[in-house]
Amino acid sequence: QIPFAVANLFLRGTDSILVTSRNAEIRQSAVCTYPNFAVTAFHQKLRRMDTRTGSQEAQAAGWEITDGSMRSDLETAMQEVLQLQTADPVTQNAYDIVMHPTFLWDLLFDTLLPHLDTRRVLGMDGGSPVDRWLRPDQISSTRIGSELLNIRADSSLPRGLATCGWDDTGRPASSAPLVEGGRILRLPTDETLPPLPDVQGLGFSRSPQWNIPATMAMPNIVLKESTGGSLFDMISGLDNGLFVKGRGNVMMNPAKTMFRVRPQIAWMIRSGKLAEPVRGVEIETSVEQFWNSLAALSGAEESMVAGDLFPGRSHALWEVPFSVSVPAGLFRRIPVYTAQEGR
Repeated sequence: QIPFAVANLFLRGTDSILVTSRNAEIRQSAVCTYPNFAVTAFHQKLRRMDTRTGSQEAQAAGWEITDGSMRSDLETAMQEVLQLQTADPVTQNAYDIVMHPTFLWDLLFDTLLPHLDTRRVLGMDGGSPVDRWLRPDQISSTRIGSELLNIRADSSLPRGLATCGWDDTGRPASSAPLVEGGRILRLPTDETLPPLPDVQGLGFSRSPQWNIPATMAMPNIVLKESTGGSLFDMISGLDNGLFVKGRGNVMMNPAKTMFRVRPQIAWMIRSGKLAEPVRGVEIETSVEQFWNSLAALSGAEESMVAGDLFPGRSHALWEVPFSVSVPAGLFRRIPVYTAQEGR
């Protein structure tokens, strides 16, 4: 049964003019679109309620870009939420997990990117010094992920929420690596922040609204995909594992070094094929362990661009939206627990 569905459409337009001291003007316009729906099913006999949301996230694009895929996305969500209604709970264990981009982008956004914010590294986020994973003197010597973890900033990413021709201080759009082989090369910064030792800065400044001065902001972030292999290839290579999909609610400890998350839906992988769906999948591990367990990434054809129109809900310093681009990923031996369901 599907008692109800809720749908929302958020649209935001921005026009800006940068005027230089030589009376030159740069004019920029952007439209952000965020179509979102939730389908809820209730199983009367088992007294279970499950919800699946749409896979579309906020993008710098018009409604015509997203309209064509909404109907098929809704149909898929309806079918998946009904499968979940009669599924059995997952068995607690450590699994090899194949993560769909609709799930992985949010984990990158919530668990790792706050540690790549220069203001947090410098202790300007208002947090306790003991709750800081990376200090300025540790940046160049600390490995934060596996050798497959390659991340770049790209303020020209198509459909990116932070995409621009020039930032709000007049710097042209740029693209540069932040992390290579699991090690940090540079961090986003601006002229108001002190430099970090042994780490290059990548200048990027935005203003959340017209009457607030431009300050350091996060650019679009791209997790580099693999040159070969697909989501199907990763699944077919596992004898026993999990496939997870759908943005979950990520909960972090104060230091943002541990997290817990529940994907919207999961299936067992048996002998290289998707098997039965399972309920109550809850992943809990450290940020460091998780990103060091990255074992494979899919190709560019399966990458997804996604972002949050209200990023401050994840990290208070993020006033201006930005996007991330991620492929599908395979993570080895991730602890999975059986979430307790409320009655």
